[in-house]
Amino acid sequence: FAMRRVVLPLMGFQRVRADSVDMVAWYRPERNSNPISEVCLFFHGIAPSGLLFYLPMIQGVFGDRQQSLLMFENPSISCQFNGPQFEALREEESAIGVLEILQKTKVSPKTQPLTLVGHSFGSCSITWMLRRRDNAQFFRDYRIK
Repeated sequence: FAMRRVVLPLMGFQRVRADSVDMVAWYRPERNSNPISEVCLFFHGIAPSGLLFYLPMIQGVFGDRQQSLLMFENPSISCQFNGPQFEALREEESAIGVLEILQKTKVSPKTQPLTLVGHSFGSCSITWMLRRRDNAQFFRDYRIK
């Protein structure tokens, strides 16, 4: 798993952590000067190496594209058991973590369209976000559409 901390930065990704929940994402900003381009949020499925399993696909689909990309890690389905206190994030915690990472990366669904991509279990994360898209209190001043 340490390999992703070497490979992903070489591909232009920055590691971003949520503040209130144990969630990590890898962010590659857009490669042009258009700050309102579409942003892709990728949620991986069950895979022993997490995001590393998906890197060939990510490189093939997004390698030459200019758009921003946020790839979310999910240790509970990646065989990453970090100590005796390991717990998978619940639905609400996952949604909060995604929101915090969007805020940290200054991605605003108000001005930047989002594309949600998930494989296998990653589609559950997408469902959790979509359930909240009309909940103004949850998303405060912006909503995912």
